[in-house]
Amino acid sequence: NGAGLMGDQYGNLFYACGSTNTQLGKYDGTTWNDTFQTGLNATQHPMDWYEDLILIANGSYVACLFSGGSFNAQAFSLPSGMTITSIRSGPTGILIGANLGYQGAIILWDGNALRAKTPWKWTKGQILAIDKYGENWIVKTQREVIVTNGITIKQLFGVFDDPLSFKGYDNSNVLPQQLTVINNTLIFAITSHSAI
Repeated sequence: NGAGLMGDQYGNLFYACGSTNTQLGKYDGTTWNDTFQTGLNATQHPMDWYEDLILIANGSYVACLFSGGSFNAQAFSLPSGMTITSIRSGPTGILIGANLGYQGAIILWDGNALRAKTPWKWTKGQILAIDKYGENWIVKTQREVIVTNGITIKQLFGVFDDPLSFKGYDNSNVLPQQLTVINNTLIFAITSHSAI
């Protein structure tokens, strides 16, 4: 149903499923297993893989499927009021985009430690999506688009088409992937609004 989908480095397909997205399904090329793992929260589940880990955003947690087959639905935890909206691996670790109220936090994690590798970076507006860009990540928030290596951040641009108003990018339907980078082109999914 679009709540989370990912192909891993071994040719497996993982997907969030169940009536409330609380199950992790797996297709290995021959067999569909809708109840491969249970224990996910009822939410969207952006996914990615890093080295030998399968990473699943799970509300205020990152769930991990380890190479040996063990599963931990709460391998990395954030404060209970936060919601992870995007997760992307890269050369320096795993970049987590999480929201608390009307702001977002960029969190760099190594996949093993109980805490982040660096101090959190707070953003203008909620984080909507993250994608890899060379050795960095592009982060789309409600109010800006930034580039980061997980340690430093730099604004690429603010809200386009309407830079002087208080309108931002739409977050009413936060999807696991609202942007993609193809070569040096950044492509956004933006919800259109009728004039009032």
